[in-house]
Amino acid sequence: MAIPLYVNTADIDSISNVIREAVDKVSHAFDLSTEMAVPNAISPHLIGKALKQFLDTLHRAESDQKAPSNDSRTVSAYQTYIEAIYYHPVSREEISELGNHGLRLLGTLSEWAQALELPFQKNQINAIMVMVALWIARRGGELSSIESVVDTLAEIANSTTEPDALAELSYMMGELISAVSAETRFDIENFQRQHPWRILNLNRGIIATRSHDTSLMEHAFEELIRNVPEDAEQFFKQGMQQMDELDYPDHVRAVMTRYFQQSKTRVLH
Repeated sequence: MAIPLYVNTADIDSISNVIREAVDKVSHAFDLSTEMAVPNAISPHLIGKALKQFLDTLHRAESDQKAPSNDSRTVSAYQTYIEAIYYHPVSREEISELGNHGLRLLGTLSEWAQALELPFQKNQINAIMVMVALWIARRGGELSSIESVVDTLAEIANSTTEPDALAELSYMMGELISAVSAETRFDIENFQRQHPWRILNLNRGIIATRSHDTSLMEHAFEELIRNVPEDAEQFFKQGMQQMDELDYPDHVRAVMTRYFQQSKTRVLH
């Protein structure tokens, strides 16, 4: 089932509404199931309570991110004083800790949706994970849990053909790439072919190519070379094969050819 591209939002109200709906659906299905084991003794109801606390904290963090007004025409000196006392901007570390905690909870809820055979809710929850990941990225946090997010973005891409939508998806992936923590990027498992960090970079290059936007392609390719250099030559080699098989337009072919030639030169040196 395709996931709509409404995931390109970090709006707290949108995130909250969809999470509550998903929790209700999964919890209801769990109540109707008489033989369902509870993995790790965490039922959907307990996950729902934890997610409610997460959302409450998310709303508080969002409020704390909003700086107090210093416009003397609209606030009194007393109001400014009170705001200065109680305004505590949320740190990058707090954003990261809070957001990744939410992603882990949503990952567990997604597992329940799969176990209860609720494909729509599973897709819905995975889409929320992308939204939460964007919330982290757009507020300066770092991502440490990206596997489900990467899988969801790939699923969206596979069901998308419109160039503008593909371009939007590529921009989103670029935001997330920039927010992935150093620990996740350089994890020893990164040397495995299916590591999500590598998949995210490679998929972004493919999606940028499919958008036919050459400036987007160049940006994605430069990041791919920088982030996963061991995969670059093979990526551009396969890209050249796709140019012929799928009859890409000349301006797209020219960019892919240039990077393919450069990749061979880098290997020679």
